[in-house]
Amino acid sequence: MAIETKYGNPDIEGIPADEPIFILRAQDSAALTTLEDYRHNASTYGATHNFLLEVGDAIDRFSEWKVNNDTKTPD
Repeated sequence: MAIETKYGNPDIEGIPADEPIFILRAQDSAALTTLEDYRHNASTYGATHNFLLEVGDAIDRFSEWKVNNDTKTPD
């Protein structure tokens, strides 16, 4: 299981048990801009086109969720 201080230790295939992770939830009002910044930074660091598309898909899903639901202050 990975290490995540707020949500416990999720069992995610391919992530070592001692590797820290950080989870963003669509309800977090800062999540969408954080993902957009991440995509920009990943591009700067040479991320593959396919990876950037995957991040773009996540941005789309977060955006769609935000339209249909209330967001809340980051906690």
